[in-house]
Amino acid sequence: MSVFRSETVFEDKNRHVTAVNNCHAFDQVSFSLTVSDMKSLDFTVTRFLMKLFRSSNINLINDSRYYFNFELPSELLMKRKDKFTEKFMASQRLLDYFAIQ
Repeated sequence: MSVFRSETVFEDKNRHVTAVNNCHAFDQVSFSLTVSDMKSLDFTVTRFLMKLFRSSNINLINDSRYYFNFELPSELLMKRKDKFTEKFMASQRLLDYFAIQ
């Protein structure tokens, strides 16, 4: 019977290891951009606007972005990240208030 017990313990540990590995794999695949990735996205949008307005004057492009309320991807990502963090912390406080783990 000890053989079956050790197999059961091994299976439980194997499931735990598999679950931890899946979490790490999800973390690596999840949406996280480096600074260079965000600058690349910003450059792409800025370059598109330069071609759209047929101007290489960055001041004109930035003024146009401001007046048309057109934000760069890095700005949008930061706002969305902050909004998500606020909602996540609110839900954590709610779970802590009701003592739900």
